[in-house]
Amino acid sequence: MKNEKLRTLLLIFIVALVTILLYRLFFPGEDTNAIKKEIERREQRIDSLQTVIQQRNDSLAVIHTRVAEYEKNIGDLKTKIDEKDQQITYYQSRKGRFNYGASSDSLLHELNIIAKQRLGK
Repeated sequence: MKNEKLRTLLLIFIVALVTILLYRLFFPGEDTNAIKKEIERREQRIDSLQTVIQQRNDSLAVIHTRVAEYEKNIGDLKTKIDEKDQQITYYQSRKGRFNYGASSDSLLHELNIIAKQRLGK
C-alpha cells in the first residue's frame, strides 16, 4: 500500500512536470516574448547603425579622394610657382647685367654716329 501511494505520488509528480514543460514549450511566458522582442529591436538597431556607419565610411572615402585631388593640385601649383620663381630670378639677374633702357639709348647713339658719318661722306 505504501508502494502504491509512492507510485501514485511519483506518477502525479511526473505528469505535473511533463504538463508544465509542455505548457512552457507551447505557450511561452511574457518574459520569453519580451526577450524575443527586445532581441529583434536590438538587431534592427544594429542594422540601422551598420547602415549609418557604411554611409559615413562612404562619405569619408569621398573626402579622402577630394583631399588627395587637392593635394595633387597644390603640388602642381607649387611646381608652377617654383618655375615662375626661377624665371623671375633669372630675369632679375639678367636685368642687373643688361639694362634694356640704357642699351636702347646707346644703340640709338651709335646709329646716330653711323648716320652722321655716312651723310658727312
